[in-house]
Amino acid sequence: MTRELATLAPLSAQLEESDLTISWYMYHIKALVALLNEDINQYVTRVAEASEQRAAQSHRELRSISMFILLSALLALAITGCAGWYIYRNLGSNLTAISRAMSRLAQGEPNVSVPALQRRDELGELARAFNVFARNMASLEHTTRLLKEKTNQMEIDRIKRQELEEALLHSQKMKASAS
Repeated sequence: MTRELATLAPLSAQLEESDLTISWYMYHIKALVALLNEDINQYVTRVAEASEQRAAQSHRELRSISMFILLSALLALAITGCAGWYIYRNLGSNLTAISRAMSRLAQGEPNVSVPALQRRDELGELARAFNVFARNMASLEHTTRLLKEKTNQMEIDRIKRQELEEALLHSQKMKASAS
């Protein structure tokens, strides 16, 4: 047994040395794993921070774009409102005035005129054409009135002439019967 122990002693020493070597390597591996783990944690932290910064930047850009779109929409609305007001003021009110003048003319009002005669567009042409129409209609009404007066005068003259002819005929019959 001593002999066996003697042969086992170097093996035991070798085993102890192997255990020490393994422990040393395990210690180094654990140290490397700890360093690697620390590096990985730092990398993950940097990536997370960069991701948060990019997300914050994206949110700022999105807010900026949203604000730009909102301001653009408000500006477009203001421009549309101004354009609508301008169109109504320059076209709508004149068209309304022309329409009212046409209604008054249709109801028989003799002296009707419309604004916008000085305009150099289609609305001015319409106003000038309306005024020509109104003048022609007034002239036609005047001519019709004169024609009615002349017709009435001619009818009165015809009746007087007929009465004179009848009186003359009656007077001739009376002379003829007296003779």
